[in-house]
Amino acid sequence: MASLSLKNINKVYPGNVTAVKDFNLEIADEEFIVLVGPSGCGKSTTLRMVAGLEAITSGELYIDGQLMNKVPPKKRDIAMVFQSYALYPHMNVYKNMSFGLKLRRVPKSDIDRRVHEAAAILGIEDLLKRKPGALSGGQRQRVALGRAIVREPKVFLMDEPLSNLDAKLRVQMRTEITKLHRRLKTTFIYVTHDQTEAMTMGTRIVVMKDGVIQQVDTPQNLFDHPANKFVATFIGTPQMNIIRAKLTPREGKMYAVFGENAVRIPDLTVKRLKSDIYIGKDVYLGIRPENLSDEAEFVAENSLYSFEAKVDMTELMGSVTYLYFNVNGVEGNLVASVDPRTRTQAGQTLRVAMDPARLHLFDAETEENILFDE
Repeated sequence: MASLSLKNINKVYPGNVTAVKDFNLEIADEEFIVLVGPSGCGKSTTLRMVAGLEAITSGELYIDGQLMNKVPPKKRDIAMVFQSYALYPHMNVYKNMSFGLKLRRVPKSDIDRRVHEAAAILGIEDLLKRKPGALSGGQRQRVALGRAIVREPKVFLMDEPLSNLDAKLRVQMRTEITKLHRRLKTTFIYVTHDQTEAMTMGTRIVVMKDGVIQQVDTPQNLFDHPANKFVATFIGTPQMNIIRAKLTPREGKMYAVFGENAVRIPDLTVKRLKSDIYIGKDVYLGIRPENLSDEAEFVAENSLYSFEAKVDMTELMGSVTYLYFNVNGVEGNLVASVDPRTRTQAGQTLRVAMDPARLHLFDAETEENILFDE
């Protein structure tokens, strides 16, 4: 079991290409940390620096208080699971799982115990004599996990391990890895570009963009209190609606004005503004799709927070329907996640309303959140 400390970590490649910039993170023992972000954001590079597969340009990496910058990978007591399973095709499952232990000259009896214990945890005991070519993608992924488990490492590192699986298997393996973390009670660092994986698996999530940490928080806090516009739109499916609007005072009240629309900003939200300098200026108004409604009763109760919209398209998803709106003064479509039994149809013009308690405001230039947390 291990804690990790990454202090001012930088990775610069030849040609002065910065992949990771000033990365600072404290990881507690037994945490499940997820690094998430779009392709090229530096998350895999960060993981590889922890593993020792990439040299750290500057900064310090500690595992259990020991400086690891110059320590070779095999002496860091970590195990890594890659996107490609990297199984030896000529070896059966048992030999694949035990091979690393043999290289370390672990006693045969200990190897046998570890392999069978790991196989039992992963439900692959009946596959030990098969070769990788006779396994499904999900079974191969379990073998790759088993090979890491038998090492009994202080830290598990996982680099997009589910990206090669189909959608159903990804959901199943997400559950399996989460249960595995609880059972093993060790530290996991997991890399993914899939924000759904991040939200459902991590105890804390590190959101990255262009090699820089944007926010580190629990899944719920990331969703409810995004630090900036990037986090707001990256976390959540469908992504948060963003409207460029002007904060405009009228008769002692505050409104967000866009096109021909003026949506009231609640007094409690106005009090949470970090500065009065935003009054009279352009901001980004954010509202999540599930906080937009076409229900007549809700719209009537929240008429001050409503606007006219034309429905371009509807998508029935089973448990919800997505409505795509064209709104005066807004670039692109807004999306609402509504009751699947809605009678709203494409081509219809109607009023939709925002939940006033769920509004977000961001600086139009820096894109930072400009509201104090509730």
